[in-house]
Amino acid sequence: MAVVYLVALTFLLFQKRSDARQFMKFLHPDLGVELPERSYGADCRIYLPENPTSRFKNVYETLFDEFVLAHIIGWWGKAILIRNQPLLWVLSIGFELMELTFRHMLPNFNECWWDSIILDILICNWFGKN
Repeated sequence: MAVVYLVALTFLLFQKRSDARQFMKFLHPDLGVELPERSYGADCRIYLPENPTSRFKNVYETLFDEFVLAHIIGWWGKAILIRNQPLLWVLSIGFELMELTFRHMLPNFNECWWDSIILDILICNWFGKN
C-alpha cells in the first residue's frame, strides 16, 4: 500500500498545480474550501461577564487549541535533543520574542499577552521540557 501511495505522490508531483488540486478534490470533495482564519489577538480579555455560556471563553478556546499540543510535543522533542534546561528556557523565550517581532507578517502570531507568557512559555513549554 505504501508503494501505491508513493507512486500516486510521484504522479502528482509532475502535474500542474491546478490539475493536482482537481485530482485531490476528486478524491475528497471537501478539499478546496477556504478554512476560516481564527484571530488569536482580537479579544484579549480573560473574563467575559457578558457571555452566558462560559465566562472564560477566550481562555477555554485558546487552551483547547491544536497548537497547545503542538507546543508540548515540540518542546518535548527539543528537550530530548538539547538536554540543557537553561538553553531551553532561552530558546523558549526567544521563540516568543520572534513571534512578537513577526506578528505584522503572519496574523497567526498575533496572540494575547497571556497566551504568549502564561500559556506558551510557562505552561506548554514547561510541560514539554519536563
